Amino acid sequence: MNVTINPKKTALLLIDMQNDFLHPDGAYARGNQTAKSMIPLPEKLLKVAQAIRKAGGWIVSTHFTIITGKEGEPFISPHLKALRPFLQKGDFTSGGWGHDVLDLLRPVDIKVEKVAYSDFYQSRLEFSLK
Repeated sequence: MNVTINPKKTALLLIDMQNDFLHPDGAYARGNQTAKSMIPLPEKLLKVAQAIRKAGGWIVSTHFTIITGKEGEPFISPHLKALRPFLQKGDFTSGGWGHDVLDLLRPVDIKVEKVAYSDFYQSRLEFSLK
């Protein structure tokens, strides 16, 4: 079977490649929740991202987001707070450094915020990809 891929209709999906998850100064590192197996992943994704960009494709990034209320206080669900007690004010906040994609993988064409672990549940990912 011969398949032709149109790069202008192709996207590399970067899932949770955020500073708060992966950067040495991010929330997870502060909470001693780093995974050594994840360290080489951004570098590997960079090569794919560069090829997609060169071919005219899209880079779409999903961003776990903690919604904030007045005074910037985070709305952290009880189950997430139990799993990740180190999360605090400012972590994964929309527009913040920790929320953003790692510098190495920038720029991205579309950023999709999500409030759950799933990239599709209660997000705009499906709409953005279509």
